[in-house]
Amino acid sequence: MTRARRRLFVLASACAAAAALFPFTARPISWDEIAYMDLAFSPAPQAWILNRYAHAYAMKAFMTLAGDGYVGAQAYWCALFGVTVGGLVEVALRLPAGQRWRVLGLTLLLLAGQTTLFAYPGVAYADYTIMAVATVSVCVALGRVLEDRWTVGTAFLLGALFVFGMKAKETALPLLLLPVLFFVGASGRQRLRRDAPALAVAWLAGGLAVALALVVLDGVLLGDPLFGLRPSSWRELLGYNLQPESDAPFDGYPTLLLRRAVPSFALYLVAGPMWLARKRDVRLVLLYGFPLVFLLMLVVLRSHVSMGVVERNLIPILPLHCLLAALAFCEVAAAAYGRWRRRLAWAALAVVLVAGFGSAYGVLTALLERRVQREGAGRFAGFYQVARAVEVDRGASILVSPRLYDGEIRPRARISLARLNFDVSLPRKQLVHEAAWTGQPVDYAVLDAREYAAWARSAPALGEHQVVRSDDGAVVLLCLRGPCPRRQ
Repeated sequence: MTRARRRLFVLASACAAAAALFPFTARPISWDEIAYMDLAFSPAPQAWILNRYAHAYAMKAFMTLAGDGYVGAQAYWCALFGVTVGGLVEVALRLPAGQRWRVLGLTLLLLAGQTTLFAYPGVAYADYTIMAVATVSVCVALGRVLEDRWTVGTAFLLGALFVFGMKAKETALPLLLLPVLFFVGASGRQRLRRDAPALAVAWLAGGLAVALALVVLDGVLLGDPLFGLRPSSWRELLGYNLQPESDAPFDGYPTLLLRRAVPSFALYLVAGPMWLARKRDVRLVLLYGFPLVFLLMLVVLRSHVSMGVVERNLIPILPLHCLLAALAFCEVAAAAYGRWRRRLAWAALAVVLVAGFGSAYGVLTALLERRVQREGAGRFAGFYQVARAVEVDRGASILVSPRLYDGEIRPRARISLARLNFDVSLPRKQLVHEAAWTGQPVDYAVLDAREYAAWARSAPALGEHQVVRSDDGAVVLLCLRGPCPRRQ
């Protein structure tokens, strides 16, 4: 396959994957993602999440293009998934002609059965950003190792992806292993080639380029170009995160992976050692071990930072271990000789296919049931409905009552949801959220229906054109400076 045809196929695969999943995307279902979406929608200096700004800035680009915070986040999730699929396809197409389609087919089948990966469709967690970054990085490195050819441009890309990943979430740290490949040969000895120092310099240059780009974005979007470099910002970040989860089980993540991804992870563990024994290439050992290094990092971090055993933290390695398992199995099966070994290979393939199709069917059924979509759409649906009914200008002041939904919405989330629901990047000083409604001089007020009924009994009546009620009767929006400006 020519380079041009390969690139076209990769692009088509990425776009098809993103487009196929967009109809199944959901609005956010967790406080974490509401906070990060608000950071993207209305950037502000918040040092306690200093290592999420690359994720937020990338998401903001999609929000701006979509013209809607929620739709932009959903499109960003789809784009991350498309980039991931594109990376898997690209490295598979670099394999020999007799092997590439088998590896690609098995990889995509195993990927389609990852229940954790598809458990949050459209919810743009930072874990999905790390998934795309890690998949592209390892796939690029794997392609170069298989071809035994490195370029300065490849090293620059890996350095850029590493710094971008670290500014999106700390779990990108294992990508620091990849520059080791510049200096190591197949035998494991130091690679004394003239281009190794140049590759290292290019990797550093790529990282520096992204770091400078983030400084510029901090200056443009936050008005403080030194925000991400200031020691006080890092002290606040570390102070917030260095709170170990002492009750987290040591084997939590390996157990989760074994339980949620049985066919693919079992194949990864069984076929990998046989494949690596045949290849006798230390560089492939490093790349094949990347998912295990990632797991080890999660186990270590849970003892030192405020990171419990959360299933979605495994998302970054799910596509990679599917690719590596498929690559190892297909090559080992193809090299099997003797009647019994070939029969054993065919039997193993049958088991993998049955288990893979079963898992993929379960994922497809879950997507078609749209449980996450209903949960996202139903969460604080009344607030979303009344806010989207009116056209609010950026100079408006809005009160969001803490009594809304019986106080279920966290204080910081009330600000985030107000911005996203009204679809306006309102400054914090224009959002009143800590005091219940007592007739404060604001332009709009979002109240619990019972709270409004109690106030209305002793207050001057508002015209019906100044009141918007949600269909579920739980939320009321008051337009206090005149008739509600209805959204067209």
